[in-house]
Amino acid sequence: MKPANPNHRYGRLIGLLMISGNVYWLGISLFLFYQYHFTTILFVVRLPDWLLALHAGMSIAGILLGLLIVNRRIRFIKWSILELVLVSIGIVIEVLVVSSVLWDG
Repeated sequence: MKPANPNHRYGRLIGLLMISGNVYWLGISLFLFYQYHFTTILFVVRLPDWLLALHAGMSIAGILLGLLIVNRRIRFIKWSILELVLVSIGIVIEVLVVSSVLWDG
């Protein structure tokens, strides 16, 4: 009998956590898009639509990556690097856009 690989043991749990986190991120992007275009709420800082679309695309890619993890079709090092890159790019671009909006007035 082969010893259990620790990556396989926690792979489904990590995959489900990634899927839930990315579904939450997608929900925030879609909710903000709805709030910006279909309500009369005035926002002090408003993210551009291209940034919301970028966040939605990256969260969909994260959901697909989570599904690959749950189905055990991708290795630990690959998914951890890919998810870290996706989240980091999203956060850096958002910080740069919001800071430029705040500094430009």
